[in-house]
Amino acid sequence: MNVESTLRVINQAQVKEVRGVVEGQTLRPLVGCPEFPSERVRAAVATFKPGVHELLHWHAIEVFYYVMAGSAIVRDYHGKDYPVGPGSAIYAPPGIAGSHEWQVGSDGLQLLS
Repeated sequence: MNVESTLRVINQAQVKEVRGVVEGQTLRPLVGCPEFPSERVRAAVATFKPGVHELLHWHAIEVFYYVMAGSAIVRDYHGKDYPVGPGSAIYAPPGIAGSHEWQVGSDGLQLLS
């Protein structure tokens, strides 16, 4: 049997940085973008400048974030605050119940999204 490998190794330093959804946010799309298409997975490194506030929002799909550096307060739909820092993992199910907002700390924030 002859099977061609479809494995891809992507170095984030070689991926073009693009503007994020809010002022002060940039993204480095790693998978699930035109350069590296995927059917079911989307991943990026998201970087926020200090003090950025991303307003309450929700996603049509479930999302997962892993804090690589910096700090923030993640606020849920009911206004409960969750302080996060390096090593924190955040999971938001799809829809209104998974709504969240970010208040980035004075040291900025970098996430695997």
